[in-house]
Amino acid sequence: MKKITAFLCALVFAANTFAADVWYKTTDKVLPTSTGVFTVEIASMGTPKLVAVTITRAITDGTAATNATWSKGWSDGTRQWVTSISSQDGVTTNVIRDGHDDTQTVLINSLTGGTNMAADGTGDGSGSNPGPFTDGWRFNMTLCSSCVAYIAKVEFWGGADLEAVVSTDLATTGAKTFPSALSGAPDLMFVHTHGDNFDTQGGFLASGWGVTDCTTEIALGVAQVDGVNPSESAQVLDTSKSAGQKSGTTWAWSTSVGTCVSTGYTLTTTGGTGGDELGYAAIYLGGGNSWVGSVDLPTVTSSDWIETGPGFQPAGFGLWTTYLTAEDVHDTTVEPIAFSYSTFDGTREMVAGISDEDAVNPADTQNLVHDRFFHMADAAGTLVFDSDVCDVTFVSTGI
Repeated sequence: MKKITAFLCALVFAANTFAADVWYKTTDKVLPTSTGVFTVEIASMGTPKLVAVTITRAITDGTAATNATWSKGWSDGTRQWVTSISSQDGVTTNVIRDGHDDTQTVLINSLTGGTNMAADGTGDGSGSNPGPFTDGWRFNMTLCSSCVAYIAKVEFWGGADLEAVVSTDLATTGAKTFPSALSGAPDLMFVHTHGDNFDTQGGFLASGWGVTDCTTEIALGVAQVDGVNPSESAQVLDTSKSAGQKSGTTWAWSTSVGTCVSTGYTLTTTGGTGGDELGYAAIYLGGGNSWVGSVDLPTVTSSDWIETGPGFQPAGFGLWTTYLTAEDVHDTTVEPIAFSYSTFDGTREMVAGISDEDAVNPADTQNLVHDRFFHMADAAGTLVFDSDVCDVTFVSTGI
């Protein structure tokens, strides 16, 4: 298996080693099943400046749930961006739905089209207003139709030295420079891409998620086809892209982060059209360190995994795990789309993931969430990789 890792380093774990006043915290939240305001809080955390929310249809840690759904949203309190994908389980003809929205931080697609959950995460956070406040973030659930109690995995960034900005733009072909709202060049950029127009659902799913430190970039692209029998799905892990829209055995379009300086950063897109969008969260660590890389997971049980690529002791990390065994190769074999996203802040481990089996009838799609470091299942929901006995710790050079 291959995974994407994004380590970041800050004051919170080693005050005498790292110059930046930056912190990273994670928690989870059972979302309400009706409209209205709700909060996600961590005691004594401070006021966050950036939040990321990851959701699947699984509602119980360690128990697979059908109808694969993935939602990833960001908010800096002023701007927000979310992408969401859904794949129906047990149908003889694939039913794929996808969506994205720059007016919500939380978005869950209805399997029959449209949206059945949406929440706004922008505002000043005062009173009942959505947005950041001391020790938490407030959201306004604007739509909740036939909702169930989804578990959201939530990441917070904060600290006096941290700066972050969330933005969206059309992914037209060519290089485009974005003026920076940060005091320095971004240390990390998380880029999400999506086709078609803003705020709509469509029948062909092709989305990408990536991360870059403006030196190294890695993108995970997935593609699923609606209305086919048997099911059709594929994925790729590309070390020359920041994100893109996968189509068959190639990228329909892709984007790479080029120049990163204090005055701005350049995104260069290939194959983009006027209807393609990208959203990103750019983070400035104020003197802290960051590292992006791709490494192999252990292949035997009860084995130690030590990753020294960062060269420093992290304060937290995010990690994408996939079934792929090779980088930069567009999957052409009959195997499931399967990926998960893990986070660790030095105290709390969390993971959420989905799978969608390729070339089967009826469709077989699953979701998983857990409070563990790794937790991967195959397309039938059978656990194949787990860290039940894994004690994750940060060391001076990595994890």
